[in-house]
Amino acid sequence: MKNQDKFCVIVDPYVNIDAIVKSFIQENVKCIALFSDPIDPKKRKLKFPEELEKLFYKTVNWYENESSVLAYFKSINIIGIINGSDMGIEITDEIGNALNLSNVNSSSSSMARRNKYISNIYLKKNNVPSSKQLLINYNLIDSIIRDKYLMFQFLEKAEQEISFPLVLKPTQSRGSFGVSICNTQVELREAIEFTFGKKDSYGMAVNELIVEELLKGNEYVVDTVSINGKHCISGVYCYEKEVIDTHPIYRSTTLVDCYSEKTQKLKKYALQVLDALEFRNGAAHMELFLTELGPRLVEINPRVHGAYGFTNKLCKLSTGRNQIDMLVEAYVNPEDFYGKFSSDYVTRGYGKKIELQYFGEGILEEYSGLEEIKRLSSFRDVHFKIQPGEYIGKTINLSNTPGLVLFFNDSNEQLERDYLEFLNIEKTRLYKVKKN
Repeated sequence: MKNQDKFCVIVDPYVNIDAIVKSFIQENVKCIALFSDPIDPKKRKLKFPEELEKLFYKTVNWYENESSVLAYFKSINIIGIINGSDMGIEITDEIGNALNLSNVNSSSSSMARRNKYISNIYLKKNNVPSSKQLLINYNLIDSIIRDKYLMFQFLEKAEQEISFPLVLKPTQSRGSFGVSICNTQVELREAIEFTFGKKDSYGMAVNELIVEELLKGNEYVVDTVSINGKHCISGVYCYEKEVIDTHPIYRSTTLVDCYSEKTQKLKKYALQVLDALEFRNGAAHMELFLTELGPRLVEINPRVHGAYGFTNKLCKLSTGRNQIDMLVEAYVNPEDFYGKFSSDYVTRGYGKKIELQYFGEGILEEYSGLEEIKRLSSFRDVHFKIQPGEYIGKTINLSNTPGLVLFFNDSNEQLERDYLEFLNIEKTRLYKVKKN
């Protein structure tokens, strides 16, 4: 007879996990951390520190003995299995189906929710508008890097079929890692040579790339939670980005009005994407462009929005609920989920999640302008990824941004004034750095 305690398994728990686990614990659900692959112990410690591990009931390693892990899971009352990072998608689906859970996604379509090129194939198959892409698989990359003539042929093909400017990005990555905007064949060749073989924040080497049309318009995020094919939207956000040395750099994220015409278009398209990719259960974080021809998918991540929890904090401040609240409800009270969260969110203030930027290099001595930022009326929170005494380099993606700041205010005018003052402080006196 199974233990009547309720359990939730979180696979590769690396992205915004502490808030999820704490929310499940409040609902008397015990969480089990499952690791799909061995990674360097030091890297795991950074992503899964001791204070996070203490929140979990148990930690298991799938790669050590799959059959014994499955046998253990079958002996307890598991109410759900959740993907906790980009690398855990396939294992999450595989284990959930092996346990015959009803609230899991199909294993046959896992890669459509993991691989950006395969996502695009599924969209086309289901008549959902998508962007133009060319795949550079491992064999092709290896060949064109070794053979100048083959490289020339590929660059010509990219220019003819996609046209410049275009985007180069890995088929599987996170946090804008490996993304380059290329204006010429020379820039594309250099980006391919630079990105191929590089290791992402999980230690996985890039062995596939996509050349994709550069989508024009504003970039948005749609965060959702689904249960048994019923989808609810937790937030729609607009990105402010800059392009510096071919790299798209995130500057800020803002929750947008749920009732605008633009937002309604994005929501409708996002639900079409979820259905096309056979996404029926769990949290999803979707990045879209709103172009002249309508929304287009950039990528989907079948997990909660990351950003060290700051986006979900922004959503909670603005609407009273967030994606984590909805995710836990979907697994703890699935019969009440859709009725509780199917209505559009209502904003009750204005906020920004701000990505810090630095464009020099050296050893960070201190954040000398921090106290000035904290005195701004919109300031709510800050998280530093780079600490005093550590090396700080030029910001080129989300992985090496120095940190994040959260602003929220009842007045949008005051929020924007504080944001402008923040930009001034950051540019002139936030960082005290000893040059190399």
